Formats: sequence, structure tokens, C-alpha cells
Amino acid sequence: MEQEHQDDINDSATISQLVVLGLAYQASAAAMRELAALRDRLTAMLLAQGSLATASRPTIVNLVESINAVVAAGYTQSIEAMDLQSIVDSVAKMTIDDLASSTGKEIATPGAIATSSAIQNTLILGAGLYAWWNHQAVDTAFRVTSAIRAGIVARSEIAEITKSIRTEIETSSARSLDTLAKTAVLSVANEVRQAVFLANQGVVIGKMQISILDSATTLTCRTYANAKWDLAGNPIGFKKLAFGSGTPRHWRCRSFIVPLLFADAKGMSTSDLGRAIESMGSDKARSLFGAGRVAKWKSGEITTQELLNSVR
Repeated sequence: MEQEHQDDINDSATISQLVVLGLAYQASAAAMRELAALRDRLTAMLLAQGSLATASRPTIVNLVESINAVVAAGYTQSIEAMDLQSIVDSVAKMTIDDLASSTGKEIATPGAIATSSAIQNTLILGAGLYAWWNHQAVDTAFRVTSAIRAGIVARSEIAEITKSIRTEIETSSARSLDTLAKTAVLSVANEVRQAVFLANQGVVIGKMQISILDSATTLTCRTYANAKWDLAGNPIGFKKLAFGSGTPRHWRCRSFIVPLLFADAKGMSTSDLGRAIESMGSDKARSLFGAGRVAKWKSGEITTQELLNSVR
């Protein structure tokens, strides 16, 4: 019966991940609409300038500064259009519902601070979400202004310069934003799940990576498939791999993290189980098992499995 609970949460979490992937595509589409609007605003700005071939240096400097400001504002609008907070709320609810249906237990909701900070705390390949967005804005502004400078040097017509800029935005900038937006949603979802797991240490004892294994799976995610950690991110089981910031582990990563239930604890070694319990902290362990039993466990009077058996 215990393993059935873990199988249930794995199955329901997989279905939820498919929903999250759908949310990622929707968020990307919203961001791309803002990028298209930015493209049109830049086009209008340039056409209003007329010929740049004889423009003075101050005129060009002012134009570049205006473009930088418009691009920065456009990227701010793109991340706002994704409505990441609604994704935080949706993922929190799905994760809570998955745990409740799989265990039959009452599942705690993370505090408002824990869920609201998910966006701010999100890391993508080691850098913050907003840092990546700022980087993309700077990159697009550089591409646009470089096209303008190249056009001035070549004495190109304004229509030709505008066409070059539209091409840059519709290809390089669009590909980058699409990848970033989808990966951002998956990263935010990972942060929310971790918050739910931590709020339910009486039900969840650790976490495991599920990797979708097919011809598109990267070597990284093949290696991490079924790796397990306690809630503090310490490796447990036979794969001793660093948790890092969790999934996604690369751009457009489809892997995700599922909770390891207490019901699955029989599959862990005693030492791994002990480390998982230690990672809870003394207050949480005493609340879950009782202060007396925790004291006996730490003194060696009862085994880790006997401590675990006190949870109902």
C-alpha cells in the first residue's frame, strides 16, 4: 500500500507537469505578443526620423537613448504579461491537491510569504529571473542600435534599416525570449513545489527528480533521473548528485521534482532516512514524532524505523 501512495503522487505530479508545460507555452505566447508590439513601436520611431544618413551626432545619441528606454519598457511589459503570480497560485494548488489525493491527509498551504517570494527567489542556471530579463533587454537594444549604426555607415535608406531591425527582433530576440519565458515558468513552478514540500514535512520526507526519457533528453537529465534528496537538498539513495536549485537543469528542460512520501521511506537506507529526519530541524521533528521519541532516537534507544513508525 505504501508504494501505491508514491506511485499515485508520481502519476498525479506528471499530469500536473503537463499542465505546467501548457502554462509555459501560454506565458511565452503572451511575452511574444509584447515583443511584437515592441517591434512595431521601434519601427514607428525609426520611420518618424526620416533619413539618418545626414543626422547629426546628438540626434543619433538621443535616438539610441530613446531606443534603450523603449526596449527596457517593452521587456518589462513582456514579463508582466506572463502573469507569473497566477502561475504560482495554480502550481501551489495543483501540488497541494496532488499530495492530498495521493495520501488522504490534510495538506498545509505554504504561507503567503513563501509563495509570493517564489518569483523573486527563482534562479535560472544560477542567475535570478529578473537578471535574465534585463540581460535580454540589453541584448535586444544592442542588436537594434547596432543595425542602426551599420545602416548609417552604409548610408542605407531608413526602410532598409527598419527591415534589418525587424528581422533581428523576429529571429534572434524572439527565439531567446521564447526560451527564457518557458524556462522561467518551469523554474517558478519548481520554487513553488519546494515551498509546498517544506510546509508538509509530516507527509513529505524528501524529493526525487522525474526525467522524461526519450530521444530529446539531455545527458544531464538522464543522469539525474530518479535521483533523490532530503528536503534540505542532501543526496539520499545510490545517486549522490547535488540538488542545486533543482529543475529545470537546462533551457527548455522538461524534468520536474516530485515529493518523496513517508510511505516511501522503506525504500531508503537507515542512514539516508536518518539524515532526512535530521534535515527537518529539531522543532519540526519533535512536532511530528513527539519530543520523547526524538530524544530516544537521538540517544539510540529506538531505531530510525521505530521512530518513523510513530507517524500515522
